[in-house]
Amino acid sequence: METKVAALPQPMRISWRVWTTIAFLTLVAAWLYADFVPGDCPVKWTPYVLGKLLIIAPALEEAAFRGGVQTLLLARLPRHIGLFGISLANVLASAAFAGTHVYFGTWHSAAIFLPSLVLGWVYERSEQLWAVILLHMAFNAAFLLICFFN
Repeated sequence: METKVAALPQPMRISWRVWTTIAFLTLVAAWLYADFVPGDCPVKWTPYVLGKLLIIAPALEEAAFRGGVQTLLLARLPRHIGLFGISLANVLASAAFAGTHVYFGTWHSAAIFLPSLVLGWVYERSEQLWAVILLHMAFNAAFLLICFFN
């Protein structure tokens, strides 16, 4: 018996220009996030915390929200793609993802929503979970660097 897996939209090759733009936007988003979210840098500089922020959290969160929630929503919602090619499944998964960060504060949660939409967009186009995990790691690393130098 064949197991049916939720089908994603047709994958598209993402050019190096798009990857470069996404990398640049990741740095800008991390800078804006570190600058505009009220409060001091919440990071305690221990190996555990750094490993958690740079490796564990991105891998687990993307597996859950892109590989799980967004993929399930893509299989159940109409295929209509909205503004800037962002699907309703992506918006809902990103809202859920941002909601899990509300314990840091409302500003933190709101600031997470936009980068999450970008991650969801990349996931839908590439069908590669590793790509969004690496982007998530890059966002967290950029945030930590900016936090450290502020």
